[in-house]
Amino acid sequence: PAPALLLLALIVPGSCRRSSLFTQRRDTYKIAGHIHETALKHEGVAKATAVAVNVTSVVAGRRAPCQSTDTYVFGYGSLMNQASVLKTNCHLQSMTSQALKGALHQFDMSTELRRCLDSQPEMLPVRAKGIRRGWYARGKLLSEQLFDATPADMASQMLDLAPTYLGATVGPGNCTGVIYKVSPEELASIDARELGTTGAEYIAEWLEHRNVQMLGGGDGPNLDCVRIRWYRIRDDAVQKPSQQFPLVQSYVDVFVGGALELEQRYNLSGFAQESILSTDGWSDHWINDRSPAYRPFDTNSQASQITRALLEAARTPGSPLTMHHIRGIRLSMSERAAARRGTIISVTHILLFYALTLCTAQRS
Repeated sequence: PAPALLLLALIVPGSCRRSSLFTQRRDTYKIAGHIHETALKHEGVAKATAVAVNVTSVVAGRRAPCQSTDTYVFGYGSLMNQASVLKTNCHLQSMTSQALKGALHQFDMSTELRRCLDSQPEMLPVRAKGIRRGWYARGKLLSEQLFDATPADMASQMLDLAPTYLGATVGPGNCTGVIYKVSPEELASIDARELGTTGAEYIAEWLEHRNVQMLGGGDGPNLDCVRIRWYRIRDDAVQKPSQQFPLVQSYVDVFVGGALELEQRYNLSGFAQESILSTDGWSDHWINDRSPAYRPFDTNSQASQITRALLEAARTPGSPLTMHHIRGIRLSMSERAAARRGTIISVTHILLFYALTLCTAQRS
């Protein structure tokens, strides 16, 4: 399997210290940089590097100039999950978040990968005012992007598929999430991922720091001296989940799992529940694509915690996630096929046993 091959490439084997994944970094940055530069030009910014701007902070009752301006990213969906962030920053896109988490604890990594992992910044939990998160961002089919096909053209096939992702718009309420510091190169990679990979209609913007509340105590950055990138879904691109573009449990797991990790790491009681309850657009167009669906703990150590968090939220009065949505969850086609194969095998075993029993009875 692809994850297993990638893990072999990351083990330090002497002659294979640098995997081909990392020797291609320059090309990756070229592509990411192009998308990143396009996004910045969209908002009138000429450079793709973090530069100091004329920002001031309050020090001892007077306004003093900031020594520098650092760039942070506000993550409110998959970017709340640390393993998902590592995948982007350290170019590990072929691994699932859960496979990566396991690999970090079980394998020796190449020097370059270890350096990348060790240099990753702390993810700081926050609450952003005036942002509304929801299942708003329909992924684009490759057929749409490459061949100008419409979703209706591709409705009956099961090869070119896309889910509905989390998006956020400007609106009433609060949105939980994280902020974390990034370099210009890392920002370019994240822009490439958010603006290019999913095909969803995101816009890269800067978040007003006065609308950001740090959570969890501890030392955080002076928000007056940072700029915070976030990815807003275009208002005219908001689309709710549908049968063709459903919620998928693997993405729900990344989102809720990240919120649970933050809750435990920073002792933020209720953070995961707030994250679920402040998310709109839950739908009964929902596919359980966990593998294996009946024993998800084999591949996702958080599966039971995530399931419990979703069930608790669905039973909370006034929650946008309801038991109606939970009852609408269906297995993916592969899991249904696996279940049918299991049923056929079980019936075959029963018939074989019955035939052998009859033969034995006749002989006796």
